[in-house]
Amino acid sequence: MLQSCIRTIHFASLLILIVVGTTFSQKPSPARIPNGFYAVLSEGPSRAEARTDSIPNIVLLYDGKYVDSSQTASPSCVTLDTASFVPLILEGSPTTNRDGNGRTLLGVTLSRKYIRTLEDFTKAHLGGRVAIVLDGEIITMHKIRSVISEGKIQITRCYDNACETLLSKLTR
Repeated sequence: MLQSCIRTIHFASLLILIVVGTTFSQKPSPARIPNGFYAVLSEGPSRAEARTDSIPNIVLLYDGKYVDSSQTASPSCVTLDTASFVPLILEGSPTTNRDGNGRTLLGVTLSRKYIRTLEDFTKAHLGGRVAIVLDGEIITMHKIRSVISEGKIQITRCYDNACETLLSKLTR
């Protein structure tokens, strides 16, 4: 709900509204953050417990609705670093393969423009967790297992619901 102080000024026959000191009681829409890979700063059962004030960030709910039902945990609030992220802009179409357990492996190649960004990001967050955000929603979270220097990413342990969502959103 918009809470503000509104002053009305009449100038000749023109009505002008000036909004002063606008604040929003709702949180900003997460859809405003670009699609991309974001470093996970913290995670907790509530926004207050997940929040960190150390760097620019956003807290999103991760409900795990796209993961295998046997892997679903209770929803959590996840704080993401919005200052350092990798835009999810692809060079070509995503590819899929299957691992030895029948799980989908999703392969994506980033736009050449973001290859160095991805390398720096994975180097800085090696061993840490990353969230893949599409349309303001955390689709999946993964561990960064190696520095990625050529812009080619293989998303592993991707359950079919998550892969279907990633594929549909990345190919539209």
